[in-house]
Amino acid sequence: MEDIIIYELEKMNLNGAVVIDGFPSMGLVSTIVGNYIINSLDLKPIGIVDSPTFPSLAIVRRSEPLSPVRIYAGKNKGSDDESDIEKPQTVVVFISEFILHPQLVRPVANAMMDWFEEKKCDIIISAEGIGQEIPLLHSGSEDKKDIPVYGIGSTTRVRKMIKANKITPLTNGAITGVTATLLSAGKRREIDVLCLLTEASELFPDARAAGKILEIIDRVSLRTKIDTTPLFKEAEFIEKQIKKMQMQAEPVIKKTVPPSMYG
Repeated sequence: MEDIIIYELEKMNLNGAVVIDGFPSMGLVSTIVGNYIINSLDLKPIGIVDSPTFPSLAIVRRSEPLSPVRIYAGKNKGSDDESDIEKPQTVVVFISEFILHPQLVRPVANAMMDWFEEKKCDIIISAEGIGQEIPLLHSGSEDKKDIPVYGIGSTTRVRKMIKANKITPLTNGAITGVTATLLSAGKRREIDVLCLLTEASELFPDARAAGKILEIIDRVSLRTKIDTTPLFKEAEFIEKQIKKMQMQAEPVIKKTVPPSMYG
């Protein structure tokens, strides 16, 4: 299970780059964030991640076959303030079209960390969803944009970043998957890893949760003023469709549920 190979399709100087983890998480939050950044910044494919243990899968887009696990990168040129020395010069996104088998999580995350160190990148940012009792119903303001986002960092520098940006630190809880391995390995290797978490649907792709985390990523690191409005509009459309289906199904459910024996 350790046979994870990263093939480079294009050489690029990634010194100081911000790396986004786009491996699927709850509500596909990380995948939505990763794809949105790829499209918004017009990032180009620079590599693929492969293994004999990966499923036999090819993604076809615009008549071109693509590897199911890809690496995209490009210059961060979206900021209006070209004098912003803190703006990262390069953004990298790891994106996956399938959920990793549990036995693959640790090898893939460790291969990612080895590659990160070799390329002398700056920080890894990972988005995660926290399960909800009621899918797609977020607590907060009426427009549902006031969703709390929590942060956890692998190093003192990242924890200071969380505090400086007024992100609520995650004090207790459990994190699983690729993000968990990245955080643990980051602490052990003293590599900066930032995990951002928010409430997300366990049943549906949660565009609103992804949009909220993307706003934080943009403010904390990218500084590109990415427009997240389409994500919130998509989330609103999905919620309306689900509520419509629930309303249509309610009479049928009432007819099929037997009355209580206690009256």
